[in-house]
Amino acid sequence: MTPQNQLEIHGKIAAHPFAELIAEIGQATLSGSLRVASGPRKTMVYFAEGVIVYAASNSRQHRLFDILLRAGTIGKQELANHPNFANDVEFAGGLVSSGIVTQDELSEITTKQIEAVIIDALTWPDGEWLFNPLARPRADLIYRISAQNVLLDYGRCIHSTVVADRFESMDEQFALLAMPNGNVNLLQHETFLLAQFGDRTLSINELRQTSNMPESGILQALYSLWIGGFLARNGWNAAFSVRQLEAIRTAKLQRVKEARTIDAPKAPAPEFPADELPTAEPVKIPDAEISLDDYLARSETAKSHYERLGIESDTPLAQLKISYFGLAKLFHPDRFHRESPELLRRIQVAFTELSHAYETLRDQEARNSYDYKLRKEAESEAKRRAEGKSEIITDADKRAEQGSENFEAGLSHLDDDDYESAAKCFARAVHFMPQNARYHAYYGKALSAFDKMRHKAESELQSAANMQPQDSEIRLMLVQFFIDMNLLKRAEGELNRYLQIAPGDAAAQKLLAGLRA
Repeated sequence: MTPQNQLEIHGKIAAHPFAELIAEIGQATLSGSLRVASGPRKTMVYFAEGVIVYAASNSRQHRLFDILLRAGTIGKQELANHPNFANDVEFAGGLVSSGIVTQDELSEITTKQIEAVIIDALTWPDGEWLFNPLARPRADLIYRISAQNVLLDYGRCIHSTVVADRFESMDEQFALLAMPNGNVNLLQHETFLLAQFGDRTLSINELRQTSNMPESGILQALYSLWIGGFLARNGWNAAFSVRQLEAIRTAKLQRVKEARTIDAPKAPAPEFPADELPTAEPVKIPDAEISLDDYLARSETAKSHYERLGIESDTPLAQLKISYFGLAKLFHPDRFHRESPELLRRIQVAFTELSHAYETLRDQEARNSYDYKLRKEAESEAKRRAEGKSEIITDADKRAEQGSENFEAGLSHLDDDDYESAAKCFARAVHFMPQNARYHAYYGKALSAFDKMRHKAESELQSAANMQPQDSEIRLMLVQFFIDMNLLKRAEGELNRYLQIAPGDAAAQKLLAGLRA
């Protein structure tokens, strides 16, 4: 996307995902339009002082005529009487004037339509975006959309390793922006974390020191609360720079655009026969034939995303979508807000897991990776059976596997001299396996590349040496750290202590002789 005026800001979704852009626009209370595109898919979202007020998409599933056809509100014959049905605004006006729907019903339908557009764009892994602070929607197209619950659920569904990559460092700072109202259900650990702020600004490191939560849980909660609009975030690679925000705020803004439909297909001529409208044929999403109790039991015992969705591993994408939307239609938490807190919590957790399963399997690359993981687990189980071990993979086994995967990824980044990515991977490896000395040692080695993290680097290396005092590799990594820091006396002392344990280590003797010389 090419900017058309000096105030427009653009970028890549991979660098700044849609959810984060919504959060930044909300935190900065900006007005304007955000256009996002991924391949043929295009979406336009309008903001008024940081709040979403309208959204439109060129995807057929988000067109008003298709929504009404699927819901059974309108039939093909009635659709044929509205030649401008491809234009949502004109079509909506015709529906109200003809009495098919009331204005209140249309407002409710449009609000849900906007929310569906936002949910769809949240899942786009790549593409481009462009923010135009001069654009304004038409006065009759203003709907105040609360996306907090949608964004919270999105943040909770992202894999912890992906969330960790969205943070620049543990020095990033957060401050309380808003307290939740009665329409938002925070999880217990999110409420706890939010309560730590008060009127203080806290870094991630400070939160780690005052909370017993694991690092991955803190990062997941911070990310969800930030994109949900409860926390302000500072000290990171924002999409909107301070200079750009200042330019927008000081500019004399004028209304230069009206909201319009985006790349809408041309409507057929009025005389086009109703029985020849293939594009208007509704795709029926059947209700899932499963009770709430069975759905919850299946979700809580499922061993894979496929089991959670009730489909086979070779199910095509079209059927996958039907299964997901059928379950989401029946078991969305909003339908059960009057149930007991315990049952509502189970429903919310199940829906989060269901959404995560769908988002993983709907993307072919992510699905391939997930299928590979399932095959590896099956091979591991078969190997355990052959060795006479239990087929059940315990939580400890899973943590060990995740630690190993992150450690190997960190070594790869280290080979490429990408110390920042390496440090993140090693930190996750330490989180999963805190008693593994090598993980601590390599975490310290990666951190030593950053001036502000050298105290932490020394701490990690010392911890590793204390865990494995006879490990030559770890001990020499600590010695090399002291040499790099020009702390030669400490390096010599470390070598002397090590040689008392392992007097025959030739590499350590050679290094000590070099230091003394």
